Amino acid sequence: MNDPSEPRPTEGDWIAWIREASELIDRDDFVVRVSDELVFKQLWGICVQTIRHARAYVLLVDAEFEREAMVLARAALEHAVTAQWAFHRNDGLSKLRVSMIRDEKENIEMVGKWFSDDGLLATAAAITVPQGRGLPSFTDMMRDLDEERFLENSYGSLSLAVHVRSTTQTSYFAGEAEDLLLRHEPSHALRGPATNMAAMAAMLAVAIIMELVDDQAALTRINEESERLNLPPTLRPGISEAKRRPGPGENTPW
Repeated sequence: MNDPSEPRPTEGDWIAWIREASELIDRDDFVVRVSDELVFKQLWGICVQTIRHARAYVLLVDAEFEREAMVLARAALEHAVTAQWAFHRNDGLSKLRVSMIRDEKENIEMVGKWFSDDGLLATAAAITVPQGRGLPSFTDMMRDLDEERFLENSYGSLSLAVHVRSTTQTSYFAGEAEDLLLRHEPSHALRGPATNMAAMAAMLAVAIIMELVDDQAALTRINEESERLNLPPTLRPGISEAKRRPGPGENTPW
């Protein structure tokens, strides 16, 4: 638990963490246990993309494209939550595999039909989708991991900048109805929470990678920053024990 006497983390602290998370995975190779090799292959890309979305968020904020950066914070959160759900649920990795293969087959088939491309259609036909159900909806994954719906509410807030809403119109005006001034940069108050979500996503992603490669020094560092920045390194506690996959979390500081 955080010491109330400790200074509260700032947006600058969260941004610094996003940059550090990116540095932690910047290696040419990792040593992975044989038992975790398949898991690593399934989650590596999702976790790296999470961190890249978070990094890109920072780049856009630095370039004063704050509202546009919200899209990337939202994407980072979606990737991180999906990786955490798949990593910690006892059926998560199998459902992830079904969804990834099924979606790939359907996408290739759709393009093949659109362009009347027999080669693509043959490629799609050769892909065998495993038996079983795929991933649930993203909303269901968030609710499965967080009954208090902090994740869902945060995701909804970030979505405000993604879809066309009334604020898309009003944010680009200032002044009164009879004396409107045009704005070229929108007014909004989401930057702080968005940076927090991007930093949390980066932590959830890098924690999975470092656990899979059993990098104890990195895990210790992640745990220290988790406590200092008040960011969770795992969403495993939100899953009921009966639904948890055995193994994850057993060799981590948390």
